[in-house]
Amino acid sequence: MYTSYENCRPISMMSSSDDDGFCQPTDDNIPIIEPDIENLQSISSVENLIDDPCLKNQVDKTIDDALNSTLVSNLKSALGLIGADEFKIEIVEDIIFSGTDQDAETVPVNAYNIQIGLNPDLAESSQEYITATIYHEFLHAIWSFHRMKKELHDTSYTTPILTKLDNLASTGLNINDSDHSLMFSDYMTELRNAVKSIHPDIEDSDLEAITLYGITPLTPEQDVINSSHRNGNSGTICN
Repeated sequence: MYTSYENCRPISMMSSSDDDGFCQPTDDNIPIIEPDIENLQSISSVENLIDDPCLKNQVDKTIDDALNSTLVSNLKSALGLIGADEFKIEIVEDIIFSGTDQDAETVPVNAYNIQIGLNPDLAESSQEYITATIYHEFLHAIWSFHRMKKELHDTSYTTPILTKLDNLASTGLNINDSDHSLMFSDYMTELRNAVKSIHPDIEDSDLEAITLYGITPLTPEQDVINSSHRNGNSGTICN
């Protein structure tokens, strides 16, 4: 059983004036899509520039064009928002994060390209943790492409996603926090299913912890699980 966070807000997004408390989740069965990933063929508009062999292989798995998860489908749709092969993503190792607790960052570099920088230390993490990190960043990238289309290519463009993000921004949240609030309220199922499509045997409690990390504060139990995956002591070892 998984936990549903529909219509909830991350604890970090709540102010001291909130008197309704943290939204209490309910258990929810989530259907899992398990596509065949034996023969990898990467999404053409995503370039994997990672050097570490194991980390590079995990990135390749997340961008396999044959994957049928909703998140991957939404990524491909976002890449095509202004025409085929116009928007692009490159994934690199960013040594500035080495030795820190920051796993990754997603940054638009011009009107057409987004760069996802991964902490090289992720090569020591579990494969499941790496996958969750990359898909988390893909959600940032998807919404960045929507923002880029409106701000740089078509000012009349609108979509419910942008409306939700604009509403969150109007409360004073920055872009990163707005993204995380939307992930928490609307996209946890999509994120977990994407990770599960590559790692179908992951324990539910592990999946919960590694996908919530970076979005909302974890419980003490979830923090132990997540740290164990991040340090390579749990899950499938990369190296």
